[in-house]
Amino acid sequence: MHGGEEQFYTGMMDWDGTPNEKYDEYRQIASEFKKIQAWFPYKLKAEAAIALSFDSRIHPGFLGSRHERSIQEAFNLFYDRNLDVRVVDLARSSLDYKLLIIPDVSVIDKASAENIRRFVERGGTVLMTGDSGQLDATGQVFRTTLPGRLADVFGIRVGKFMDTASVKELAGLSANDRNMTVNYKGSPIHVQAAYFDIIEPRGATVTGTLSGIDSERPIITENRYGLGRAIFVGLAETPAYLSVLLDEMIGQLGIRRAPEVPTGVQVRRIDEQHFLYFNSTPNPQTILVGRPSRSLLHDVRLDASFTLSPYEPEFIEIR
Repeated sequence: MHGGEEQFYTGMMDWDGTPNEKYDEYRQIASEFKKIQAWFPYKLKAEAAIALSFDSRIHPGFLGSRHERSIQEAFNLFYDRNLDVRVVDLARSSLDYKLLIIPDVSVIDKASAENIRRFVERGGTVLMTGDSGQLDATGQVFRTTLPGRLADVFGIRVGKFMDTASVKELAGLSANDRNMTVNYKGSPIHVQAAYFDIIEPRGATVTGTLSGIDSERPIITENRYGLGRAIFVGLAETPAYLSVLLDEMIGQLGIRRAPEVPTGVQVRRIDEQHFLYFNSTPNPQTILVGRPSRSLLHDVRLDASFTLSPYEPEFIEIR
């Protein structure tokens, strides 16, 4: 730390050169990595991607700078399900995935639009949220039908957006109440949103409607384009509907699910025989494996289940 920018943060040794507990922790980490080094580095096996747009961060459109938060919300849904996901640049990625989520990407340039179009044509599924496709590469609102450059892919026309408070007030409801219900394929999803899009289907099928306002309005559409499909949701402020849609698409697209684990436990399938676990909770967690296995970190035999200590990893080999 004497040669560092921040001299008051100690490393593995204190100021006088005496090793501290960080040294012991690092030694343990190094020892454990040595035992399992043959299976690393782990390479992501992502079958889904989330679009990040730097242009949409610096020119966020009318609804404000939500893009970064929307990416985090989408990423959290994959993280909670122990699924790998890539964050990609729409214009430069090969988009070699089954599912692409475009969360509040207000700026759509020509290269991004063409890449999205090709992705859907060859069989991909894209889900775009509200506040997307508003602006061209110069930051100007499209003079063509929204979502810009992609209206035919999604089979819709997005008109103006509506202020939830104003609509509710005019309907004789509480203007302070942003609660609404998305009726998706017969199931209600409770959401809160300050704005919603006016969607006019032009070939797309309406799969979800919005109620709890002045009238029931289309809010989720699905359109077949080429070999794939394009889903649009006219909301930009809630992850609740995305969680429901993601679970559905995981099944429909055959995205490989992670092994079942308690909430707060992370797991990755390294290959068909080897699994890495980490307990990020302060409580012991019981992990059900279903088959006899062996801990490669501790060199002990495990039964069909084992207990994972708080904040501890485990690397097992299925026998």
